[in-house]
Amino acid sequence: MGSRVEGNPLGNVTIVSITSYQYLMVIPGYEAGIDYVNARFPNLHFQHELIFQKSIYSCDVLADISVNFAAEFYYRRKWSASDLVIFSAPMCSGELLQLAPITGYWNVPVVSIVGTSPTISNRKKYPTALTTAPLNNSVLANFFKAFLSHFAWTTLCLICDNNDVVAYYKANCGIIKTELKRPKFDIQTVTVDSKKGRDLVDYDAALVTAGKSARVIIILARSNVTRQFMIFAHKKNMTQGDYVFFYVEPHTKSNLPEFPNLDWRTGDLDDEVARVALTLLIVITFDNGPSIDQLPSKTAAFIKNRTASQYNITVPPEQKV
Repeated sequence: MGSRVEGNPLGNVTIVSITSYQYLMVIPGYEAGIDYVNARFPNLHFQHELIFQKSIYSCDVLADISVNFAAEFYYRRKWSASDLVIFSAPMCSGELLQLAPITGYWNVPVVSIVGTSPTISNRKKYPTALTTAPLNNSVLANFFKAFLSHFAWTTLCLICDNNDVVAYYKANCGIIKTELKRPKFDIQTVTVDSKKGRDLVDYDAALVTAGKSARVIIILARSNVTRQFMIFAHKKNMTQGDYVFFYVEPHTKSNLPEFPNLDWRTGDLDDEVARVALTLLIVITFDNGPSIDQLPSKTAAFIKNRTASQYNITVPPEQKV
């Protein structure tokens, strides 16, 4: 089961999305695509199954039980030889790596639009796993490996935000530590958590620890937290050229809610300090801003309306989809 039978027409295609609550807003995009395919290709029949629990907000938590959800769904159904099941969702790396072995055993595709891992391309180990993530964490880690090696910067400190609301930075922290290994690289990690608020982070303590361990500091946190780190670094005289600071911006000028643009000007009393401090920050980004929000206006409206009517989530007019 799970693959097309040679010579037979394709029957029902079931897209199964197991998702954490933080990514629920992505699901109407799947539904819009399925409606489009069903209307355009009457010989195909796509349907969508959504599995989520509101209490499971982050993909880190979902990773531990995603296989249970998948197995419960898969084994409770009776499938015909012409049916095709595809597990596809905005899975983080942990979820993808948890589901890949069992979906491979079933010979069923599993597709993530978020999760990445350097091992997921191993076709012997994960024969049916695929990621379409535009922000490839492995590519980012390999960039840092090559860039830092070029300048012989092998001792570095990662300031990692453990805020699971935006798991992107948490995932990048993990993969950079995995890819930049000893004995060539010596990596220290300082962990903060901005989940309770930007102003509750102990920036001074984090910078003191980072400054004692390395001259190269990579900040893996949202833009508002990064701005505060650079303000505090400037006040501690760490922006005089003795330290090199990096920041990862996943989208170029997208202003997505999860990834607001980094800007020195916010209207607070530290604007001038931020303006100076951010000139010492090296920003690493994927040049994918122009590819965002290229959907036809009718499709974008459908997604926003469905998000409101089916999931009771209002999409702000300025938000890209």
